[in-house]
Parts: sequence; C-alpha cells; structure tokens
Amino acid sequence: MLRQKRKASGFDQNHTFWPEALGLWRQGYSNTQVAAQAQAQGYDLNEDQVRYARNRYWTADELPARGAKWLREAVREATEVYPSALEQQQALFSENYEVFIALKQRLLSYLNGAPPADELELAQMKVLLESYARQGRLLNETNDTITVLQAKLGRLMPEAEPQVLEHIAPANVAEAEQWQG
Repeated sequence: MLRQKRKASGFDQNHTFWPEALGLWRQGYSNTQVAAQAQAQGYDLNEDQVRYARNRYWTADELPARGAKWLREAVREATEVYPSALEQQQALFSENYEVFIALKQRLLSYLNGAPPADELELAQMKVLLESYARQGRLLNETNDTITVLQAKLGRLMPEAEPQVLEHIAPANVAEAEQWQG
C-alpha cells in the first residue's frame, strides 16, 4: 500500500482568516466550529486543515480551552474569584434576611391588631405584604446563588479527607447490643 505524504494545510499565520480563528480558539470554539465559521465566510477550509494548523501553532500545554496551561489558569482565577463572590452573596443574604424578618414582624403586628380602619391603612398593608413577598423571592435567589457558588468552589478545591469518627461506632454497637440482650 502506497502512503501519501500529508500536504501542508494551506491554513497558517499568513491566511486572512487566521486572526479570527485565533480569537475563536481562545473563546473555546472547537476545530469543527472554527471550520464551519470559515466556510460560512466563504473560505475553503475543512476541519482537518484547521486541526493541523492549530496543532502546529500551539504546543499541547498551551492549547486554549484544551491544554493544561489553560486549565491551571482557569482554576487559579476561579479560586481567587469565588470566595469573594461567596462572601458578597452571604452578606447580601444576611442583609436580606434581617429586612425579611423586620417586614414579617411588622406584618404580623398589623395582622394581630384591629382590621384596617381606612383605605390608607389597607394600602399600607398591601405594600408591606408585597415587599415581604419580594424580599422572600430575593432571599431565595440569593440563597440559590450561594449554593451554586459553594458547589463550584467545592469542585475546584482539592478533595477533603473524609472525617471518620471511629470511636463513636464501637460505643453505639456496644450500646445497641446492651439493649438487645
């Protein structure tokens, strides 16, 4: 079987589409997506040519959105950003919670008192009820954000050693056996 030599791709740093391809790769686009974009703009490039050019341009460690260098940088940035974002969200949660409790107490005092005497008191009660509901929704959204941030931060942190309290299990087993006998 005769082997054909692989031809140079014809797509390299001198190609007019090259700067745009670099931008797309840095954004995390795959070779297929870059080739499709090139074809949509009228360039005669296929996925193999794009892959060949990309592999010749970057070493494996430098490949954006694929290589180890990119991953290390993303983890470093995320570990710097998420803790402060988490602290901000937790502060927002506690501030919202204090407002929520204050609104709840004020609303309960209105409800435990006499019925509204006039239209003005009824309107005040409606506004209080709407702000109570709005504050509750904001509190839930903030709590959801905190949960997401904690999950993302947990995936980025090294695995924590599971803490096993071995001295508890034998005592519970012995206690259980004592009650059975």
